[in-house]
Amino acid sequence: MNIYSLIEKNNADNLQKKACTYSQDNGTKRSLSYQDLFEQAAIFSSILVDRGILPGDRVAIVAENSPEWNVAYLAILKLKATAVLIDASLTGEEITKLICHSDVRATYTSPKILAKFAHCLETAVPVFDMMNQSQAVSGFPKQVPLTLEKTADGDQEVATIIFSSGTTRSAKGIMHTHDALINSTLMCTTSNQLNRNGRYLSVIPNSHIYGLVCLVLAPMLLGADSFYIESMTAPAIKVAFDDYQPTIFPCVPKVFDLFKTQALLTINSRKSTAVMFKLLFPLCLLIRKKFNLNLGKIFFKSIHQAFGGQIDILCSAGAPMSEETANFYLGTGFNLLITYGATETNIPTIGNRGNNLTADTCGKPYNAVKIKLSDSGEILIKSPYTMKGYFRDSAATEEAFDKGWLKTGDIGDLDASGNYRIIGRSKENIILGTGKKLTPEEVEEAYGGIAGIAEFVVAGVPTANGYDDVHAFIVRDQSQLTKETILQKIAEKSTQTALHMKLTKIHFLADIPKTTLQKPKRYLLKRIALEETIALENSLTEETASTKNIEQTVTRLIAQHGEIDSNRITLSTKPFLELGLDSLAAINLALELEDIYLINVEGIFNQDMTVADLVGYLQHPDKRQQSEGNHSETGPKVKKKIDYLLFKAACVLARCFYKITVKNEQTIPTNSGYIICANHVSNLDYLWLTVNFKKEQFLTFYCMAKQEVVNKAAISQLLTRICGMIPINRDQAGSSSLLHCKDTLKANNGLLIHPEGTRSKSGQLGTLKKGAAMLAIDSGVPIIPAYIHGAYDIYPRGNKLPKWFNFSKMSKYPVEVVYGNPIMPHGLTAKELTKQVETAMMALSHQS
Repeated sequence: MNIYSLIEKNNADNLQKKACTYSQDNGTKRSLSYQDLFEQAAIFSSILVDRGILPGDRVAIVAENSPEWNVAYLAILKLKATAVLIDASLTGEEITKLICHSDVRATYTSPKILAKFAHCLETAVPVFDMMNQSQAVSGFPKQVPLTLEKTADGDQEVATIIFSSGTTRSAKGIMHTHDALINSTLMCTTSNQLNRNGRYLSVIPNSHIYGLVCLVLAPMLLGADSFYIESMTAPAIKVAFDDYQPTIFPCVPKVFDLFKTQALLTINSRKSTAVMFKLLFPLCLLIRKKFNLNLGKIFFKSIHQAFGGQIDILCSAGAPMSEETANFYLGTGFNLLITYGATETNIPTIGNRGNNLTADTCGKPYNAVKIKLSDSGEILIKSPYTMKGYFRDSAATEEAFDKGWLKTGDIGDLDASGNYRIIGRSKENIILGTGKKLTPEEVEEAYGGIAGIAEFVVAGVPTANGYDDVHAFIVRDQSQLTKETILQKIAEKSTQTALHMKLTKIHFLADIPKTTLQKPKRYLLKRIALEETIALENSLTEETASTKNIEQTVTRLIAQHGEIDSNRITLSTKPFLELGLDSLAAINLALELEDIYLINVEGIFNQDMTVADLVGYLQHPDKRQQSEGNHSETGPKVKKKIDYLLFKAACVLARCFYKITVKNEQTIPTNSGYIICANHVSNLDYLWLTVNFKKEQFLTFYCMAKQEVVNKAAISQLLTRICGMIPINRDQAGSSSLLHCKDTLKANNGLLIHPEGTRSKSGQLGTLKKGAAMLAIDSGVPIIPAYIHGAYDIYPRGNKLPKWFNFSKMSKYPVEVVYGNPIMPHGLTAKELTKQVETAMMALSHQS
């Protein structure tokens, strides 16, 4: 069987139906019908043939979920080539490594993801922009070279290769055949009585076996439709629930935990609903478990409405779901499909489904799946759906099986009803709450080379929720570097690593327990962390971080972001009142503290706050009264049409008095969010930068401004609205300021930030702070560097009014604004991005 042929056959009478939709953050949507899907797949496939790709060749896809991803996947399978699926969230170097290892003959990507790896990929084969009708990307070959050897190990039976750490020590290519993927998917849809009326909301990457089966193959084989969203944020998912009203929602347990928490917060916000829930929920859960009567769907309609009101099945896989969370959804009336599987086994293998719903087990095997426990209790699986093997690694393939049974690495047992329960793992891989799998070696490599460390060993420590926390165990070397210095270096290294590589806890040990072969005994390290019986040398964890360590970190960051001598800072120092930290410095400080300690510091900042107050809050955030943290800056005011007329009048008046020139303004994006980083030399900088803006551009452009600028005076309120000011109160410069800025960018608006944080006293460019870079990285938008020439001569700092005419030269004062090329944040740290922006701005300063 061929996946493409079967999907085409199954939808011969379904061509006009919508197959998939993509919703952007700005509200615009694009959809493809099944006829569109097949026509575009044919075009993509013919381009592959024209460029020299043959049946059996491998073609990579590394891109975000979208209808075009589905088109590219079908095009590859139509050609009887093999699709190599690579996680688009990886770093550029990791993506490049997997592309090269796969020995592909072409790569499909998108502009957004290409920016991550284009600089480090040296390939002799084409790269196609799947968002632009599969056009060949410039800078790469347009054709497979005739001199390139034909794929020696091409296999037309293999539909897909997926890279996953899974049950292996490092990322390996897991090969799945057309037959295995088709049969597994149809077995799952039949067992759960799914049909073409389903509406699938996608928040799982298509490059994951879970996403591929549940959100690509299942909908298309059935003739149903799927819905993709641009941003995987809670607000975006909520909008998708309301607009799309999905019937099937596959996700990971961590997200279901968050939805449960939000629902309970809403319920408990009113005494009446809290009391009703407390009375009804246990009764509904009991009746459903005992008699399979679903009363929760009747009594808890408001919770169902939060999911769009039409949900038939909530699917959970990728990591264990806690019994508490499973019970919540069962009791409130949802149908759950809790699945166990791995990339090697295909999805699914074991599952809770139909009337067999349990909250404390994985359920029972699916049809044709055989399960047994080894003598050591390891779960072994044999089924027609398992992988064909690891790509170009026969030794690892042989090691993964025991006489035809796949070794999962999970330890389990069987209850009296025939349900399997996972009780541990024999292998050392780490499964995070998001379902992401990684090896200890990957994390150890990411933190390698830190001075003062003799040994750095990582282990995944199980939590009460069933997933792992990432713990590091450290033995210091003989360099006499203090633990505080080492922790600081680890924190700095952490800013350069992927989010899933962040360390939860750090333990300093006298030595690492090892085998006779000098391999670390990670199971003993886990025991140390869980039982907390070893005498740790000044451990640093979220709960036990020492006051001294936090004080030193806070002092260092205040000195760094405020550009202040650290000797001036004591526990009684008031950073804002006595040291004059400005708004941007306050936001930078808040962001970095949240990154290090994983504590939201919103609301803690105020004029009278001392260093001791901040240290105490970071050490015991749970003791701070909620009422003290209710401060929140207001967002920007909505601009009106009259504002544009007033703005244009100001522009005409400015041109009457000054000779204004703007260069390279075409570099400013028109269809996405962006940040303009410009030097700050006068109170008229907003005007100089926007003087050529058209109406639509003006109405979608905002700027950060000090709270002091915004007051109740009528003229102040008018300017605040015209300029789109986002007030930043440095007394409270925490997460809410950042959220307003992020919301502005996510809505495809522009945002002006002066990264120096204050107006220049000399007219020269000052040191840039990292706030703009952090915001760009977090929002995924480009930074447009800009430089304003001549404005300092007109309105220098200290002058109450601008100069209107240059009488010494008897001419108008010239003002020139020069824009630079966009700088993409992908794959860069805040420090690296800030440096690039600073370099670009310095170069622009010499272009007048």
